[in-house]
Amino acid sequence: DSSFKLRPNSRGVATIEMLEDLAFVELAGAITRERDDDRNRLGGSPGTGLRDTRTTAFWSAEPSLRGRLGRSLEGNLAYRRTNYYVSGSPTAGDGFNNRFSAEMRTGERFQRISAVALAEKERGRSEKRTLGGAGSGRGNIDRELISLQPRVQVIRQFALIGLIGYEDVRTITRSLDSEGLIWRAGFDWRPGPRTSLTVQYGRRYERDN
Repeated sequence: DSSFKLRPNSRGVATIEMLEDLAFVELAGAITRERDDDRNRLGGSPGTGLRDTRTTAFWSAEPSLRGRLGRSLEGNLAYRRTNYYVSGSPTAGDGFNNRFSAEMRTGERFQRISAVALAEKERGRSEKRTLGGAGSGRGNIDRELISLQPRVQVIRQFALIGLIGYEDVRTITRSLDSEGLIWRAGFDWRPGPRTSLTVQYGRRYERDN
């Protein structure tokens, strides 16, 4: 009868290997019914009536090329396109994100000292500016990142870790724009197979991070 309503929450991910150990495509998608609360943020509280909810959906496709240079280096070059859809919300609109990434990491030959180098460029657009939860979640955004993440394995259970890089973020809200050096340093301690502790401190946009 009219009191019976469905609230879908479905998602799926698939990875296709186009060329063996070289070319891959990852597909993902979801359809959910989320609450539009008093703060105009979309959330997933399960005990909500259908009157104050909105249907959101997204799909993404990410082709990538992966390769390795013997046991020394591993690389991944990827592009991801994501589209978002929001029905009936006054605060969030349909949008999309384009993300390009290039990653290089040391291979299994480097046991004691390893590193990951990453370069990313992202461009997101949304029809409506929103503060969280759906659409692009950030309005219009352009972001660039270059970083190096070293790791020094002191002993089997304890490693020193860190990151140094540069990030540039441009948004529809100029007060949120940020640009500059980012870094952090800390340690990763794994005393047993079921226990791990990671502690890091750093600076980002001239603030503690």
